[in-house]
Parts: sequence; C-alpha cells; structure tokens
Amino acid sequence: MKIAVLHRYPPRQVIGTNASFIDFLRILSERNHEVFYLTYKDKGDLPAFMNLKYVFLPFTFNRGNNLDKVIKTYLWIFLIPIVVFFKNKKEKFDVIYCDDSVPYFAFLTKVLNPKTKVVIRLGDLQSSYALADKSKKLFGFVLNIETLMWKRMDGLVAISNSFKKFLLERGLEEKKISVVEESVNLSNDVYTEGIERNKQEVVFMFHGALVKCKGTNVLLDAFSILNKKYPNTKLIIAGGGNEEKALRNQAKLLKLKNIEFIGWYDHAKLEEIVRRVDISIAMRSPNMANNFVVTTCLLENWKYKKPVIVPDLDSFKEVIKDGINGIFFKVGDSNDLFKKMEYLLNKKDVWNTLGENGFKTSKDIFDCKKIAFKMVCALEEYARQ
Repeated sequence: MKIAVLHRYPPRQVIGTNASFIDFLRILSERNHEVFYLTYKDKGDLPAFMNLKYVFLPFTFNRGNNLDKVIKTYLWIFLIPIVVFFKNKKEKFDVIYCDDSVPYFAFLTKVLNPKTKVVIRLGDLQSSYALADKSKKLFGFVLNIETLMWKRMDGLVAISNSFKKFLLERGLEEKKISVVEESVNLSNDVYTEGIERNKQEVVFMFHGALVKCKGTNVLLDAFSILNKKYPNTKLIIAGGGNEEKALRNQAKLLKLKNIEFIGWYDHAKLEEIVRRVDISIAMRSPNMANNFVVTTCLLENWKYKKPVIVPDLDSFKEVIKDGINGIFFKVGDSNDLFKKMEYLLNKKDVWNTLGENGFKTSKDIFDCKKIAFKMVCALEEYARQ
C-alpha cells in the first residue's frame, strides 16, 4: 500500500511526545508499504528505511519556541492539505494518516481528497485545553464543529479507552474507533537499572511542557507547605512553555528557595536529570480533556523506576492501582497533593516497589515497539475496510 504519514513534528522532535513513531515507520517499511512522511524539515541525520520517503515543507519547526510553534501549527493546518492534494494526484495514496490531535488539517485533507481514506490519531483534545475553562458555550460550539470533522474521517485512533468512550458519547460510530495507547522507549538497558538516590535531600520532580492544562501551580503550592515542614526537600521543574514565567513568579511570591527551574531541555538529556530525582509527580489540571491521557511524564518516570504521584483522573485510573504502581492525589487539590508527597517522603521502604511495579506496567502495556505494531495493524485494518 501507499501510505502518507502527516506529522508537523520532524523526526528528532517526535520522540519527545511519541516514542513509538520511528518504530511505526520502520514496521510499515518492513511490511513493504511505501511510506511518504510529510513534515517540516529537520537538521541532522534522519531515520532511513527502505520504503520510506520524506516530503519536507520548506520551513523548520522549533517546538521549544512558543511563538514559532503557534505560527507553524497554523501554517501546517492550511498548507499541508494542499501539499497532500497535489502529492496524492501523483501517488494515489491508499490511506492518509494524520498523527496529530488538531482535526482541522485532517478534515481539510479529507475534503480535498474525498476518495482517499483519512485516519486521524487523537492524542488529546486541544479545544478543551484552550476553551473549556474559559467559556463553556464557546467550547461547546467548537466541540460540535470538531465532532462533525471527526465524523468525516474514515478512522479515529484514540489514545485511551476513556477517549473512546467520549467519542461514542459524541455519536461517532464504534467501528471507526480503535484504541492505541501512549508509548515509552524501554529498549536501553541503562534506563531500567536502579539509580542511586540523593542521600542529602529528597528531590521531587515534574517534567514536561509548562502549560496551563498541567496545573503545575498546584504543585508549587503543595511544595511550599512541604518545604516549610521538611527543609531537606527540593523540587525540580524541568521543561518550558507559556506558563514558565508565571510559575517562576509564583515561586518568588511563595518565597520558595529550594526549587530549580531547568527550562526547556533536549529529550536526550532526560536521563541525566532524572538521576537526581527520588519521587516524580505527573501533573494535570481538572480540565475534562485530561481524563483522556496518562501523559509521557508518567511513562518516562516508570521507565526510570521512579515512585510516582498522579492525579485521580479517568485515564490514570485505567492503569494505576493506588499504592501498587502509583499514588493518587485529588486533582487540583494542593493540600491533598502535599499529604501524598509527605506520605512518600516518609515511606522510603515503598519507593522501589512502586517503581518496579510501574516499570512492569509500562513494559506490559506501553512499550513503544508493542504500540508501534498495534498502530500499524490498526492502520492496515482501516485501509482494508
């Protein structure tokens, strides 16, 4: 089959959010599909597979720069459907796969290519993050438009069973929906070895994009209470985003001294950062869309066998057993988060067990090679329908 894969993130930037993507391309190639990867151009070496061809837009994409990311996202929405239209006239694709949660470019691609099957990957609900907490009416209006767009798709790949349930409630046909989970790369043995913990202080960490939907401000409030009671604790915030300035200001107002903002980091440096950490925290706000994701943050902490504290959202409840492979806190509740941080701080005997069980869960469900194969099978099934 001829398959067009659309992703605005170029190869080196994809792995930070989708560890299975390169394996997905490799497996498609090994199964003798002719794959066209349409994306922004990138620097450095690119994955090379026998049946993989790159089609680059003549611009770079800088995920770490908020302004660049916004501009290039809007450019992508309107430009890529036109590029695909002309490419499809020549190549006659069997299926066009849109690996992005923003439905607008997938919808426009379907409009311009009505006889070609179009499948979209739904990794989150961006409209909810942008609007649900500001204006319910506006969010409802946009969601209705997005639902109409989803219904035009030939296939939808949801990231969790919670997301699938939501789509069914929106009136989408079950036969169009499949579930392929998030992923983590467990292939490097050094990542699975025990890591010596800091003996002088207990270090907590959140890593990921610093955006409003993460609710990282709740973590700072919780740590403010914890650090006053336990001065030997430290908090690392690793990542960048449009909330970073506000969080730094919040830390100043709270007079937090034992906190370190690392800023945006190269994903290859994550292991170096995690080696300093004792307990990790996956943060999400009460925004309804957060019920659909388990987050790369959680999976990467499990990869390093870290004990994790997570919000009690639906998607986390699908894979976490409280006290077995993670500890729940009430989403959006800084006092409850403080209590759970204090609990783990004083229960060092459970750290290794929580970390080992989390690693086992990630290996059983979220290993990137398993997820890549599952995605390929789903895409092939859509093409056959």
